[in-house]
Amino acid sequence: MSGSANRRHLLAAGLAAAVFAASGMPVRAGGVRGGTLRAGLGGGSATDSWDGATHDGLFMTAVAAGAVFDTLTEVAADGALRGELATGWEPSSDARTWDFTLRDGVRFHDGAPFSAADVVATFDRLGSAGPLAQVTSIEATGPLGLRLTLAAPNANLPFELSDPRLFVQPRGEVTPVGTGLYRVGAFEPGRRFLGRRVDEHWKDGRAGWFEQVDVLAIDPSAVRLAALRSGRVDAIDGVDLHAVGMLRASGDHVVSEAGDWVQAVSHRVGMPGRIGTKRPMDDARFIERWWAA
Repeated sequence: MSGSANRRHLLAAGLAAAVFAASGMPVRAGGVRGGTLRAGLGGGSATDSWDGATHDGLFMTAVAAGAVFDTLTEVAADGALRGELATGWEPSSDARTWDFTLRDGVRFHDGAPFSAADVVATFDRLGSAGPLAQVTSIEATGPLGLRLTLAAPNANLPFELSDPRLFVQPRGEVTPVGTGLYRVGAFEPGRRFLGRRVDEHWKDGRAGWFEQVDVLAIDPSAVRLAALRSGRVDAIDGVDLHAVGMLRASGDHVVSEAGDWVQAVSHRVGMPGRIGTKRPMDDARFIERWWAA
């Protein structure tokens, strides 16, 4: 999934969220802890790193934002905008200045406490990536207080800060140490990520159902399809439309089509109800939201 695709899906999710919130329809949110999720994703590269500004393919986007790190806000599985590392926000009367309250008690995987200084340092390093291009100044107003000033009014800023590239790293350093539900067990750039569930997390009971996640970067799409059919992985993205008939005939997978590409997920995996026209893996946070069915 490219950066432009990320932005399109972010917008689609926002529109769907408004419809879903108005409908009041519930979405099943999770299952029972346990098991290992195995996914085969495209877009891996030997140059893959933990710098969010460089993430373009689905492999690193999902591994970073969906497993290891958190952003300030997220579009939740039920379509609602919710705080992730932020718990609240307040705009000025003209929506050019935004004050955020950050989540207390959060720690990075190395035990260091999370604070506003980490957000400031991370956003300063990311520079003009995505929504940060509109930010003219960022400052910590306290250990858990953050202020962003924009070049022009923007009432949608909290929604835009859910961009999966804007995950927060300790002291802004490019490191695999995050605040997310999964710590890095193994990582081979452009090949594989193995994540292990942290013992305690503020999202317990809401996300992080699998005890391990094993994500393989697999290209081309024909090899991903073979990995799915052989049972090597439980889910794949970016398969050509010609595979739809074969996948549907097997009856073993949920198949989702959009444009010229298909995603397929084994019935062994449980997923929250989707909103709008999004496919299961269009949401970079699918790793933390799926469970063993």
